[in-house]
Amino acid sequence: MNVSNTAFLCGYFTAAGTASLPAGWTPVAVDAAKEALLRKFYFPEFVDFHTREVRCFTLPVDRDVTLSLRSGAELPFRVEELRLWLMPCSLAIFAVKTVFADQPFDAVTEVLNTLRNCSFYGNASLGGFMDAAIHPLNDLYAALGGLTLPADGSYAHLVENGNKFKIFQIITSPDCPAGYEERNRLLYAAGTVSRYEAEPPFSTDPAYYGQLMKAHRLGVFSSWTALALLDTVTFLGGEVSPFQQGIWTEDYFGRIYIYELFRKCFLYHHNLLFRTGKRDPVVLQEELTDFERRYTFTSVSYNFLPAEVDEAMVRGLGLEKEEASLGRLVAQEVTAREEESAGKRDRFLLFLTCLASLSAVWDISCLLDELINYEHTFSVANWGYRLFSAVLLLLIAFVAWRSGKKK
Repeated sequence: MNVSNTAFLCGYFTAAGTASLPAGWTPVAVDAAKEALLRKFYFPEFVDFHTREVRCFTLPVDRDVTLSLRSGAELPFRVEELRLWLMPCSLAIFAVKTVFADQPFDAVTEVLNTLRNCSFYGNASLGGFMDAAIHPLNDLYAALGGLTLPADGSYAHLVENGNKFKIFQIITSPDCPAGYEERNRLLYAAGTVSRYEAEPPFSTDPAYYGQLMKAHRLGVFSSWTALALLDTVTFLGGEVSPFQQGIWTEDYFGRIYIYELFRKCFLYHHNLLFRTGKRDPVVLQEELTDFERRYTFTSVSYNFLPAEVDEAMVRGLGLEKEEASLGRLVAQEVTAREEESAGKRDRFLLFLTCLASLSAVWDISCLLDELINYEHTFSVANWGYRLFSAVLLLLIAFVAWRSGKKK
């Protein structure tokens, strides 16, 4: 089966400073009319996020390249452009737009599987793709204050946490199966970037396949279906109009997916800071709270379909689970440190209390001397001081022991 595939390979890194972009990158502005239109479909805070908080840039490429397959054949495709989003919290997200026109499905998935594994570029022959996409991204990385470039040829620095690019892809074909199960099998192969198995026996465990499709498949209309996973988001249809593809590209990818990917990257980054102990848990908790207040929206759209797409992407990326888990762990660490600090403070207060108690014992012994007159009561005056001091100290120790036992 031949398909046409428009795929965006997405990565991210932390941008340090405000260095200027390399030559060729041009800003993408949203004019007043376009913004007013967006506000009719999306919530104000979501539109404000993209128009006020995010800066978008593009770098035209328009270059035809080829990649060798395992069979020895060459598969041609086009690198159209590079996109960049400078996000809040010093995160830079980029995408490489690639276009495959009427090519065998398995060949396309094989190439995408090779291209997304940026940690293993040193072992692959990528030809013109390196010059068209990766070298400009390296220049961008350096210009935005990225860390030292690795010398092993892995290019893992282009995905700050992880080992591969994430893929958002739109697949169309006049031969797209009309049957429910056949189309699901094609959708699964595209989403997992694996070979298409049209007939049994299938290599995938039936229980896993059923669970994955039930949890992550989005089907609203009969003309197309989607699958949102951790590493890929796939839209699959037969004859899809350019208008519909434009919505998928500009709205579902350029706004909703990039927004949710921004949240995921933020959590990745702060999870690593927490696990490595590079940032104080109290500071992390404050940053997580501030991030949730400013950038976590209850919904993104007034309309049901963008909201459904957003919810599917949230499930696929595991955002709610990771956000809750990280927040709980950080809160537990903050509580544990507060309790440890409180314990140290209590021990210091106990020490001061003991000192004060010794002073009180002396004062009380002196008071009793005035009342009883130890010289007349005891044959030796010091015995009175010793006796009452010992009794008072035992009484204080007993009360402290009972209080500690009850606590």
